[in-house]
Amino acid sequence: AQDCPDTYTIGEKVEAAILAAGKARMTKGADVQAAEDHLAAYTILKWDLWGRGSIGTTYTEVEKIADCHSEARCGLSETYYLVGEKLQAMLRDGSWRTSSYQDVISPDPPASALIWAKKEIGCYQEPDPGALADQMTDLIFGTGRQKED
Repeated sequence: AQDCPDTYTIGEKVEAAILAAGKARMTKGADVQAAEDHLAAYTILKWDLWGRGSIGTTYTEVEKIADCHSEARCGLSETYYLVGEKLQAMLRDGSWRTSSYQDVISPDPPASALIWAKKEIGCYQEPDPGALADQMTDLIFGTGRQKED
């Protein structure tokens, strides 16, 4: 897996994804949905790295998050439908510009959306069961599991 974007590179990745999605829509190529998914994935990662206030930079970012919620896509279940509908209404009436959309979405993206986003851009790494066991042991007992030679 490739490295996921960090706080220094995520802004550029989102901007490039916005341009790529726009180009795909203009040329009506077969890759429109792939470009839209890529944009949604980078927007979710930006939400995770910079907080929910960061996705209000552009209409497109708020629109992608709204689409993911209302269409039960991007690792989000149907339980998020009403969040999507509220965001869609804010996009229609322009109130998303006031940052009021931040009252509608959670401070951090759901774990399922974050995993989807990382898989979408190819930077998801399966957790190492041994490392997880060490972390759990350390949390419970205060010491890591003894390594055998």
